[in-house]
Amino acid sequence: DCVLSAGTTILSTGENTDLWVGRDPKRDIHVEAPVKIGRNVWLCANTTVCPGVEIADDSIIAAGSVVTKDVPDGELWYGNPARFVKKI
Repeated sequence: DCVLSAGTTILSTGENTDLWVGRDPKRDIHVEAPVKIGRNVWLCANTTVCPGVEIADDSIIAAGSVVTKDVPDGELWYGNPARFVKKI
């Protein structure tokens, strides 16, 4: 029961950028974390959802946003990184 608009990217794997500085080549910087998207969520065009993020029910992520942390239910978020705008 969600709308995923054109260009939406949902990532469940990536790299831990905190480990890039002074990186030990023997150390794995790969991250795997599931993404959870609730009901009645709208991910507008060209949004990116990063690994480990949970977007709760009845939320909207505005176009072009990059979601790097959990979004509570019934909220509008936008930006890069996405941030809270208002309750809906």
